Amino acid sequence: MKINQKLRPFVILGIVFVVLLATYVGLKAYNTKVAEEETASSEAETIYLTKQGKTKKISYTNGTKTMTFSLSDDAWTEASATSTELSSSSVSSIASYFGKLTATRKLTTNLEEISAYGLDNPAYKISVTNKKGKTQTILIGNALADGSYYAKLADEPAIYVIATGFESYLTFDLNSLVASPTIPTMSSNNVNSIEQIKADGTTKKIDNDATSSSEEASEKATSTSTESTPYDTATTALVSLVSYGAVNYKPTVSDLSTYGLDKESRTTYTVNYLDENEIEKSFTFYVGKASTTEGYQYVQFTESVVIYQLSESTVTSLESAFN
Repeated sequence: MKINQKLRPFVILGIVFVVLLATYVGLKAYNTKVAEEETASSEAETIYLTKQGKTKKISYTNGTKTMTFSLSDDAWTEASATSTELSSSSVSSIASYFGKLTATRKLTTNLEEISAYGLDNPAYKISVTNKKGKTQTILIGNALADGSYYAKLADEPAIYVIATGFESYLTFDLNSLVASPTIPTMSSNNVNSIEQIKADGTTKKIDNDATSSSEEASEKATSTSTESTPYDTATTALVSLVSYGAVNYKPTVSDLSTYGLDKESRTTYTVNYLDENEIEKSFTFYVGKASTTEGYQYVQFTESVVIYQLSESTVTSLESAFN
């Protein structure tokens, strides 16, 4: 069959395109295969102490203190504070790390005297249990000169060397794992009023212009002043209302006094606002003494007993709106 001379260049281009496309597809498939083989090879060369899959429980001790976390309905709890809400991502990272713990090498000689490696009286003992109920216990002994550590599974003779860094996952301060409080979005767009109650009972309230009397609104409308109103100052402070870490997840009555959060000392703020569905709600929090951490003050939210820290500048700005 003869090809029209005018169409010949387009036919040639079409053939070249098909060849290039086939080459691209072939190279992509080849590269994918190579990557998969490299991944499989790397995985095969990796030395695992544990390979648990999804960890449902983890317990670890340094011989003095023990932490035990359990997972239920995607929420982690600690045995000594089951009512305290924890950061799921933080605890999950601990569980994932020790549920799939790798080693840099496996020792093949002199395995009988585990005391030589500090494994008869380990510095740390970590037990991980997966969703099928399988538990593996990791013993971590002496440190080597390069900062790595000897380790083994409690029920197996093999001894391994693991890299340093695991220590950062062994958190014994539960405060660092407490979930951040839920603070609603508050700004001049949705806040109707802010009320302040001082420790001596003195009460002050700031309203949004939209909820003020028609006479007050009229006076405001005719004003040429560009100065911020108390409402502007207060809502600006509320925008920066962010907690900065828990300091006490289970305070006693005595603790509340120490933090200045007992009824006789604290300042109470209640914000009336509209949520995303335009439903009116209120949010209350208590401000206490200056924190031992410079630049912060203690704060407690009514949804939780946990004591957190709040930026001192936010507190100062909020107080100035009522002065």
